Amino acid sequence: IEDMIGKSIFEFIPENEMDDFKKMWEKVSSGNYEELVVKRFNKTTNATFWLKNQYNPIFDSNGEVSEILYMGIDITEQKEAETVTSNLLSEVQQNELELKGILSGVDHTIMRASYTPDGIFIESNEVHRKIMGYELNAMIGKSIFEFIPENEKIEFEKMWKVVAKGNHKELIVERFNKTTNQSIWLKNQYNPVFNTKGEVIEILYLGIDITEEKNLERKSVELLKISQQREIELTGLFTAVDQTLMRAEYTIDGTFITSNSIHVETLGYDPETMIGRNILEFVQEEEKDSFMQIWNSVVSGNPEQLVVQRKNKKTDEDIWEYVEFKDRRDS
Repeated sequence: IEDMIGKSIFEFIPENEMDDFKKMWEKVSSGNYEELVVKRFNKTTNATFWLKNQYNPIFDSNGEVSEILYMGIDITEQKEAETVTSNLLSEVQQNELELKGILSGVDHTIMRASYTPDGIFIESNEVHRKIMGYELNAMIGKSIFEFIPENEKIEFEKMWKVVAKGNHKELIVERFNKTTNQSIWLKNQYNPVFNTKGEVIEILYLGIDITEEKNLERKSVELLKISQQREIELTGLFTAVDQTLMRAEYTIDGTFITSNSIHVETLGYDPETMIGRNILEFVQEEEKDSFMQIWNSVVSGNPEQLVVQRKNKKTDEDIWEYVEFKDRRDS
């Protein structure tokens, strides 16, 4: 206290507050009560503290202000609580903004609906209503279980109970548009929403229309079945061919791949000696140019036929062949 005797209060006022403080002091000196909340620092510890200050004029017997009585209350804890509350409020508001942004993005592309834990419809977005083909008013107060096919109901109710207890679930289902009766495939997610006590207060449904993917998947399965059937037919055809006709296969540049037993026996060669060899090695020199024209035509997708004379490699016997060349294309 000795450090304070004779000193002016203005010596302890921060420079940035001085003008307003002097105006307030003049009012008190003129006989008016004033109060204000300020932040100060402990001179010893430099710790921050907050004060609620009251300045009271004291009058003499002539009614003139003879003294100013200062009273202050330490409101640091209150201020800290206010700061925490303010920060929490800001965080909540920021979270709300982020949630609104997320939902806004979701609502442009993804089906969304909300239900009570026991399955009563609360709300949905436009994407949900458009894909499922219903009016919002027709859904208010209805249970989700009313829209589950009878053959799925038992499993769906089990799944719903799991979600209502706080667990995330997802499943793929086929549904039908209420307006067009068109088949729709959906990838559905059911997410529990909790309150501050950790209790499930709502179930958020998010769904993606995967009809195109399912249709492609179905077409792929159909094409696979067709391909398998054709392979069976082709195998049967080759079996029939191999019993009566000569058959050999070559790459598009003429390299030998395989042949059947009739081809081997008729031309009298060992198949192992043919592996990797080119068909042009077995074409007469004077025929090579015309043969290459035929081969290029076949590679371009045109079947070609010709009659040629060849010799059996083992017996040197002359053989006349009616030859047909056809290309085989992949899928």
